[in-house]
Amino acid sequence: MSNLKIFGNHSPVVGVKEYYSINELFGDSVPKQNFLPEYQVASNDQVKWSVWIFERGYWRKTKENNKTGITVDYIFYQKSLAREAIKISVEVNGEKAIFDIKPLKASQAKIVHVDLLDVNLSKPTKPFAYGDWIVARVHCVGMDRFSLAVTLWEDDGDKTKQNTTNVRIQEKKGIVLNGKADVSFQLKPSFAWLANAKLAEGDTSEGEYHEYYVTAEFLERKSKRVPSLNTNVPNPDYKTEVVIKQTPAEKKGPSKKEVKGVNKSDNKVYDYHETKVVIKPTLEFNPVWEKINSLMKVNTDNNWWKKKEDKDVCVCKELDLIWGAHPNVSCEFRKKVIEISKRQNFDPNHLMAVMWAETSHTFSPSKVELRSTGELKKDGNSKVDYRGLTKEEILKLDESFSGAVGLIQFTPAAINGLNTNYGYSLTKRKLALMTQLEQFFYVEKYIAHWKKVNKITNKLTLADLYLLVFAPSKMNGSDDSTTLYKEGTEFYNANASIDTDSKNGITKKELAVRAYDSFKEGSKIENKETKFICERINSVESITDSGFYIYRNGDIKYINSTEEISYYVQVKEGSINFKKIETLSKNIYGLVKFPALGDGFGRYGGEDVGGKSKIEDVGKGDHYLLPQTAAALFGVISDAIDKKWQIDFGDMSSENGSDPTSNPSNAKSHHSGHGHKGKQSGLNIDFRYLNKNGKSFRGNTSSIIFDDNKNEELFKIGFKYGFDKNYATDKNYVGVNPKVGKHYDHGHFGTLSIDYEIVDEINAKIIN
Repeated sequence: MSNLKIFGNHSPVVGVKEYYSINELFGDSVPKQNFLPEYQVASNDQVKWSVWIFERGYWRKTKENNKTGITVDYIFYQKSLAREAIKISVEVNGEKAIFDIKPLKASQAKIVHVDLLDVNLSKPTKPFAYGDWIVARVHCVGMDRFSLAVTLWEDDGDKTKQNTTNVRIQEKKGIVLNGKADVSFQLKPSFAWLANAKLAEGDTSEGEYHEYYVTAEFLERKSKRVPSLNTNVPNPDYKTEVVIKQTPAEKKGPSKKEVKGVNKSDNKVYDYHETKVVIKPTLEFNPVWEKINSLMKVNTDNNWWKKKEDKDVCVCKELDLIWGAHPNVSCEFRKKVIEISKRQNFDPNHLMAVMWAETSHTFSPSKVELRSTGELKKDGNSKVDYRGLTKEEILKLDESFSGAVGLIQFTPAAINGLNTNYGYSLTKRKLALMTQLEQFFYVEKYIAHWKKVNKITNKLTLADLYLLVFAPSKMNGSDDSTTLYKEGTEFYNANASIDTDSKNGITKKELAVRAYDSFKEGSKIENKETKFICERINSVESITDSGFYIYRNGDIKYINSTEEISYYVQVKEGSINFKKIETLSKNIYGLVKFPALGDGFGRYGGEDVGGKSKIEDVGKGDHYLLPQTAAALFGVISDAIDKKWQIDFGDMSSENGSDPTSNPSNAKSHHSGHGHKGKQSGLNIDFRYLNKNGKSFRGNTSSIIFDDNKNEELFKIGFKYGFDKNYATDKNYVGVNPKVGKHYDHGHFGTLSIDYEIVDEINAKIIN
């Protein structure tokens, strides 16, 4: 029997740091310094901790909570209260122990912690720079729907000084939902000049780095402000005077916010959480190492400012992609690779390497075959080489011809997966007839889907990107010797050249070798482009109007807005033209009121008045959505307008995100498929089904005027824009749960989140 045990608090209060150990060494969450160890290990590194949550019928490991050490600490946040079950696991030299966790509500509302995240809402894996967006994520307990003031500061403080001149850069409002509030700030280039213009007392220069921090506060009788980790951004005006071993941020040490004089006169209460981050100002797709919540040391190029303003330099030239000089690789091709890699978090060179290998060195979107070149060899036989088939050759093939096709060699299983998960109707021939740029859309969808399935949040390496494309089901738990495809199988026979040792079939190591060989070959000077004629992706003609930009392929991009949010819809897929269709205002709960009437849509039912119930405080109204949900719904409506359909919408959420109702005294009347007591605020929409004329009607699915094809297509459109929790009782449509009852007379669009990309500019033209 194992002697390994976990000691700690089974019922931690959310927001309070708790310590857990394999030795009984503490009480009241404070570790003792002197104790006799009860379980001996050679080092802290041998003790590996993880946190597991139970959801959707199985246990899932939360990778971000992995730790090592005899004693570790954890803080459980507000969202942990909604988990079905939580457990902590520890493993030491093959022995394991499990510890059940049941978090308790905090007795007092407070701000716990402020994280600085990148635009993908992830801990940064590459340096921030001027021009980047920083998302301040404020973790709170007992504060749902509270309004926060979140402020970005430039820090002029020094631990040796009492007098400071901290610069208040920008203040924004945030609403706490599900224990957190996200507020975005852009590190605009103009901030650099402001920081240099205002120095702390006694300073002659702002230094090599600009240091920023974020504070979050809410008002009770007293306000409480919690600052983020400090973020340092290189000063583009700094001139090196002497050589030093430490960065200015290291020598400066922790800032003392207690004596900085920030709003001294308001007698507010301050809580603090700090560390230093030194930031590189150039685009880095391959950081040599990554550290989170610790000092990040990087080099600074003092000429980066001028380079960014050089209109003759394009992004392709700046990144110098491998295989850039291939005859089938164009300027637009390279741009698209860079765009996809930025969104999906991998090096664009790695996708180039994978596609070169997968397409038999052709970069063809078609079916690739060994065909005659039309030339003769010395022996009189025809020379042969791999090439993509022409349009005429493809049209002679069956819809589902044999073999794989395209830039990443889509197989029948891959195509079926895309059709099932996104509601597409792809075939091999449709893919083969696409241009490279058209097919890139499905390349990204394939990668995004398998990243989600495999729960990948970190940056993909070259080997892992190729594995994701080649054998995505083998991503988790595989090592170098793992067999991907056994000898004699169809996939092995199609890729037998990868098996270089003729042992154990095709292994992960052999696949990685092929990827690195492609990367090495593509890195040669003769395989890189030397003549560049394009401008940067973010050209000077790009627009920066704030709001949501809804693309007809289902993508949504967002330029940060204040309380007023504009919505723009692409006129047609592939066009740069967008039409502004609406401007909506966020309320204090972070929701927007969706219009009752508009082009292609209307509403049904009366407006709920809300009130107080035993379950929750029900807000007024029933037509409120999160801003991003509204963007997705405008996308659905735009596609419906193209088909000349007219849709009527019913309940959404109330103004405070609760389940809407006009009879709050009767708890059973709550429309529990919407606000879910705040857990799904602004994420759900009811609509009436379409009839034969493409218009919403008051009736059910058994009616003779119910149009099965139109309603199935409508759900496919909703699925495309991100609605993946949809209901239509007894209807087996793509992305629809047919087993949820009470949806015979109306359909339901729902989601747990709408994906969108935060950008600072859009290559688009706004038309009337």
